[in-house]
Amino acid sequence: MKRIIAAVLMLVSGSASAGGGGLAGGATEITQLANNVELGAIFGEEAQQVAQQAQQLAHEIQMIQNQLNMYQNLLDNTSNLGSFIWGNVFSDLQALASAVQQGNAIAYSASNMNALWQQRYQGYSNYLAKTYGPGNFQSDYRHWYSTQRDGLHGALRSANLQSQQFATEEATLNTLENMSQTASGRMQAIQVGNQIAMQQVRQSQKLRELVMAQIQAQTNYLASEAEKDAANQARNEKFFSGASGVTVGNEAQYNPGNLSGTNP
Repeated sequence: MKRIIAAVLMLVSGSASAGGGGLAGGATEITQLANNVELGAIFGEEAQQVAQQAQQLAHEIQMIQNQLNMYQNLLDNTSNLGSFIWGNVFSDLQALASAVQQGNAIAYSASNMNALWQQRYQGYSNYLAKTYGPGNFQSDYRHWYSTQRDGLHGALRSANLQSQQFATEEATLNTLENMSQTASGRMQAIQVGNQIAMQQVRQSQKLRELVMAQIQAQTNYLASEAEKDAANQARNEKFFSGASGVTVGNEAQYNPGNLSGTNP
């Protein structure tokens, strides 16, 4: 800027010299002009400084805004939901465990399941060892049939009860979906995700209950069928191999192990 002022003064001085007379008046004008030019240079430098200060101030304002955004983001990411939804899965599972305890069914949730099993299904050796007549078979048959029937009924009741729980579960999942969409920070998103994960675990528990109910129904049915076969087989063996067994045409006692018709 000072070099510009010097160049201007040289040009003005040269012009005044070329003009000859009137040098005194020209000198005064030159001095005034130089003062004006220098004053303009000072104003230019001040304007440049003001512009630089304004730019620095804008930069500081941006830094402050970034810090405020960081603090707001920190607050959002650490804010809690305030309310949590876990559902009533424990009471639901208890209700399902009670539903399968139907009549004479041997339920998976029964506290004395082993004792009931031994009492209901005594096995082939037991029937073979004791006196087992038609009256005994008729009484046992009623128990086996009711065990089959009630076991199947309990499994169906369990499935029916779970179908009634769908409405509550759907409402819970809808609420969690809305919470996930309106989560304002990382912490809230994590908390909603945890609740959804817990709901998945509980759904798995209910699925396991359905599998157990199916196993119960199948086991009651198959065990009863096996017990009937064992009782019938024991009765047939005792009848045909004992002293009171029937005889065939040649008066020989019939024995399933001796099909030739002669006494063993």
